[in-house]
Amino acid sequence: MPGYSIIGNVALRNYATPYVYKKLVQSILHVNGKGVDESFVKGQLGNASISIPRVALGEGTFRMLGAAVNGGGYNSLEPVSPHSDYINVPLLFVYDRTEDIPLIYNDKAGYDLLNNVLDNIAKKITRGINALTFATQLSTVLNEAGKSGEEGLITRYDGTDVSQLDAFILANVNLDNGDEALGVDFFPTENRQAFVRPEFFGSLLKKNGGVILNSNLGQEMLANGYLNPFNNSDATKVELRDGYSGELAGVGVYKVSSVIWKLAAGFCTVGASESAATAAAATVFNGIDALICSSWGTIRGFSAAENIIVVPSPRGQGSIAQPLVHGGCVCISAKSVQLVASEDFTLPTSETNHLYILPPESKSA
Repeated sequence: MPGYSIIGNVALRNYATPYVYKKLVQSILHVNGKGVDESFVKGQLGNASISIPRVALGEGTFRMLGAAVNGGGYNSLEPVSPHSDYINVPLLFVYDRTEDIPLIYNDKAGYDLLNNVLDNIAKKITRGINALTFATQLSTVLNEAGKSGEEGLITRYDGTDVSQLDAFILANVNLDNGDEALGVDFFPTENRQAFVRPEFFGSLLKKNGGVILNSNLGQEMLANGYLNPFNNSDATKVELRDGYSGELAGVGVYKVSSVIWKLAAGFCTVGASESAATAAAATVFNGIDALICSSWGTIRGFSAAENIIVVPSPRGQGSIAQPLVHGGCVCISAKSVQLVASEDFTLPTSETNHLYILPPESKSA
C-alpha cells in the first residue's frame, strides 16, 4: 500500500504503481449454432419462460404392395394423428448485484477504480454464463446416467485398453447415433463443440502423437485422427482466452480452465428432491475431463441492459453500478451431451439422488 514501511528501523516510502492488474477470464465458450442454440430465445427475454412446440415424428413408415398384410391399393391402417408437446425454457436467472464505490476510494486509489469495477462486473457475468451452461449440461447427463446407466452418455478411459483419444472418438460416435426418443437420427458434426480440461488436452498431445516434430504437414496429415491446431473451415486463432485449441475428429476443441468446472459445481445442489437438496461439493465434477455437445440439445438465451447504469450513491459521495442480465438455459437431450471421464470418476447421482440447478446467490449461507 502507498505510505511507509519500517525496514531496519528506518521508515522507507512505498510506491503504488498506477497500473492495475486486470483479472483475465475466459470469454463466452458455448457458441450459438455450435454448443448451444440461442435462436429460440431471441426477442423473448421479457417473459418468465418460453414454450417451444415440438412435434413427434409419428408412426408412419413404408409398406409393400401385394404383401399378405396391408398389401392392397389403399393403406388399411388407421390414419396417424400428430403428437406434440412443448419444451419449457425458464428465463429466471438474473445477475443484478449492485456495487457501491465511495468517491473517496476512487480518488485515493491512484487509478480509475470505477471503470475497473465495471470491467470486473462484465467478467463475472461472463463467468456465470459459462458456469451455468456447463452446470445445466452436466447435471442433465449425470441425472440420466444415475437413472438409466452410463451407456451412451459417459465414456471412461483407463489409459491402457481405452486411451484418452479412444474415449474422445467413442463419445463422438454416441453423438453420431443421435437420440431416437426425440426423433434425432444423428447430431451433426458441424454443430458440435468439445470442451476439455487443460490436463486432458495435454494427454491427447503427449500420448497420442498429436504433435509431430512441430510439422505443419504432419498435422495436416493427421487432421482426421489427432488434434489439429489449424481449423481449415475458418481463420479462428488459437488462444486460451476463447479456449479454442484446434480440431479433433472434425470437432472444435476448447480448453476450459479448472476454475470454470469448479464454478459450474457452484451452480448445483444435490439431493433426493429439489427442496431437500444441499450445495454440491466443489469437486463434484472432478474426473470428468471432456464434454462434447451439440447445439441441437441445449437452448440458451441471455439479455443484458445496453449499459451498466451508474447512479449517485444515496449513502454519500460515490457511485453505484447497477448491472442487469437475465435469461436461462435448458438441456432437452441428455444424449446431445457426451462426457469423457477417467476410470476413477464417481457418479454423484442415482435413481434417488439428483443434481439441481441453483445459482450461488440463491443458496442459503
